[in-house]
Amino acid sequence: MFHRAIARNPAANRPVSPARPDSRSKHMQTAKNCPTVGHLSALQKQANNAPTVQRQIKIQGDARKFETKGGKATRDLIEEIMPQSYNLARGWINGVYKMAGDTQSDGSPIVHNYASVSDLIVALQGLYPKVETAGPYDRPNFSSAAYFLAKVVASLNRGQDLMGLALGDNDLALPHRMSFRDIRESTRRFVEGTETQGDLTRWTDRLIQATLDRIAMSTDRFSQIAARLSAIGPSAPEAIGLGNIMAHESDYLAKAQASVAFASQSRAKLTVAVAGQNDAAKTAALKIFLKAFNEIHGNIPDVGQHVAINIPVSSAGHAHFLASATANAAPPPSPGTKALLAQSPHRIPDGIATTSDGKYIIGPQGQLMDKLDIGQSALDAIKSLGSKPTSVTRESRNQDSHKRSAEGRFDPSLAQEQKKQPAPPW
Repeated sequence: MFHRAIARNPAANRPVSPARPDSRSKHMQTAKNCPTVGHLSALQKQANNAPTVQRQIKIQGDARKFETKGGKATRDLIEEIMPQSYNLARGWINGVYKMAGDTQSDGSPIVHNYASVSDLIVALQGLYPKVETAGPYDRPNFSSAAYFLAKVVASLNRGQDLMGLALGDNDLALPHRMSFRDIRESTRRFVEGTETQGDLTRWTDRLIQATLDRIAMSTDRFSQIAARLSAIGPSAPEAIGLGNIMAHESDYLAKAQASVAFASQSRAKLTVAVAGQNDAAKTAALKIFLKAFNEIHGNIPDVGQHVAINIPVSSAGHAHFLASATANAAPPPSPGTKALLAQSPHRIPDGIATTSDGKYIIGPQGQLMDKLDIGQSALDAIKSLGSKPTSVTRESRNQDSHKRSAEGRFDPSLAQEQKKQPAPPW
């Protein structure tokens, strides 16, 4: 189980634990033993006479001093959080201001410690959860099949049985290559009549093909594991884990192919519903379509770090490159990334996520791929789509890895610096 710094609710001045990253439920504590009006007046006088309090928000490794509600450092921090605030409710900005000037009744500071800005954002999600009325364009939850498929691919890629991995306890997510926001907005264009059925077919066909290509890749991985098991024999130390992976082959293939069928059928139903005049039927078909393409396997094939990588990347395109076939060959894009890079620029408005200096492409497991090392066609596609610098750096990625090691949590990043991604252990 991992632990984060406890954030404080500025309104109630009581600690509130931020929600776990993969949870949608939010828990707020209420104030108890409210003081009398006279007591409040006395406390206010005492606070007014208290000295200025320094640095109520502390972020590990950040030298800025968040010492006043309206100070420049605090304003800069809010600007840094702003691009990732899509799932924060109104009031979070004022909440940060209050935390920066938060004091006890005697004027002493209430210090809010965070390991990173991303940790602060997670805490804010617990304090200011965005609650929206249900609508046809709301983001659907992943099904159990989506999680199963991602764990199988993670197991295949590492040659390690990860089927029992608890994503919440290990701060893991299923990172999209093409974000849900971009899927939703491309869908909206078709439903509202600004794009045609042909447009819908083109961009969704890329995601369907990515899933078919991922199935083929996974089939090859299963064959490699079967050959490895045959070579080492059943008594080898690694045989049990590899055997456990092989036990999921048929279930994986069935669920992955069902993902393709679900997507194709939902698209057909949506086109029929949009052509009709029944609003209820259109809304129902839209929800099913977004469910299918939000979790289509080729676009969310594996697991990755949530706080350190997935949150900063946000709605930008999340590219992943595979191992090179030869030492001098450019690393090819993964199936989902091939689909991502083939999309028209208006479908990926934030471009491709990079490190803060814009030099490295950020992989879903924290791989840092130098733009100079990818092939010319992939580089041209990224230039066309554009890129989005994030708060991710090599240092922040390594810091997350060290934290995971210290806390005994699973680390999806690979051990060595990645200009070219190493092949699986077999």
